Amino acid sequence: MTSDFRVHTPLFKEETLPLIRRLARWGREHLSNLLMPLLAIVSSVFVASLFVLLTDVPPLEAYAHLLAAGFGCRAAGGCATGCPPPALTTRINCIRLQFATPLLLTGLSATVAFRAGVFSVGQAGQMVLGAAAAAWLGGRLNLPGVVHAAVALAGGAAVGAGWGWVPGALKKYLVDINEVIVTLVMNQLALLLVGVVRLPRVGASARLAPLAHGTKLNPGIALALVAAVLVLPSMLVLWDRWHRRRGDAVIDERALESSLAVDRSG
Repeated sequence: MTSDFRVHTPLFKEETLPLIRRLARWGREHLSNLLMPLLAIVSSVFVASLFVLLTDVPPLEAYAHLLAAGFGCRAAGGCATGCPPPALTTRINCIRLQFATPLLLTGLSATVAFRAGVFSVGQAGQMVLGAAAAAWLGGRLNLPGVVHAAVALAGGAAVGAGWGWVPGALKKYLVDINEVIVTLVMNQLALLLVGVVRLPRVGASARLAPLAHGTKLNPGIALALVAAVLVLPSMLVLWDRWHRRRGDAVIDERALESSLAVDRSG
């Protein structure tokens, strides 16, 4: 009687088993995608701690100073500024966002490159040249306020993108050279180019109004957040295409090996 009950009342219906298998596979894939970055962070902290120990400084003390420098009063130039505590707190938070803006944009550019299977480390050079181009357009052109700022931002983005296109073009169309080496060299070249060019002072019409008095925080942080939202779907598409190309290459390689094995046996 019990056995009949177990036979006729299974724990899962047959039509639900494929769904459960898909959910389990999805969970395993996303769990590995989550664990890999966490493992990278833990490994980097561990290796950095070994180097800190060589200086006879406790790693926890070094990391405490690091956090205090980035998120404490020293991030705003020291606590003895004469500002009341609420104003000082606001200034510290604004400075955090101010420095986070270029880091967020360069991090997004690196993420897109890595997701596309290109190990580009040329974000510093692209940012420097893009900023120089935006400054030149902001100082040389005479346009209405909103248009001038938009043209300067678009020009800087175009120059930075063009500088990042060069290593990819060299790898694909001219010589199969390692993009890591090319982008590292181009970072230094960008710094040299910007150093020999005299940039004008950015005109008032091209400047983004500061969001807080006494800081350089401007609506650029909003542009960076919007870029992050827009880049996420493109990263997913690039990741899917890269995996498909990789899977097709593996299938072609296995098919070639199988045909060679058949030829040898024949």
